[in-house]
Amino acid sequence: MQKTKTARRQRLALRPALMEILRWHVAQIPDGPMSKSLLLFPSDIGGFRSGSCLTKPFGQVAKAIGLKKRVTARAMRRTFQDLARAAAPDVVTRSISRHATAEMQRHYSTVAVEEQRRAIAGAVSLAGFRAAQVVGAEDEAANDVAKEDAA
Repeated sequence: MQKTKTARRQRLALRPALMEILRWHVAQIPDGPMSKSLLLFPSDIGGFRSGSCLTKPFGQVAKAIGLKKRVTARAMRRTFQDLARAAAPDVVTRSISRHATAEMQRHYSTVAVEEQRRAIAGAVSLAGFRAAQVVGAEDEAANDVAKEDAA
């Protein structure tokens, strides 16, 4: 791809294991228009695939696993964004997805319940509530001992 919709060329550094998988994929492409194409996932005639090329496979998988909700290939864009955001700092995720702004990155992100739990646990930890609870319990026990001694 010469340019993205932001008109910037994009280069990604891929791990050797992923490159090995992609090389295997390329070797599986049948001779003919697909193998002559510069695209990594060309259509049968060597051009771009239609925007709906994954609709049928997604439907088949959803049916096979008993999923009642409709999931589209476009959802995978958000899935990648969420996984990348969990795996790397925002600036790295934006460099891969090429979201020009943090606002756009947030637009394509969803927050998992586990992320919310970790954030709340982190806030509780930072606020020192548990430590205060322990100190409070220690103070209460000391007061009880003092009362017993006084009696």
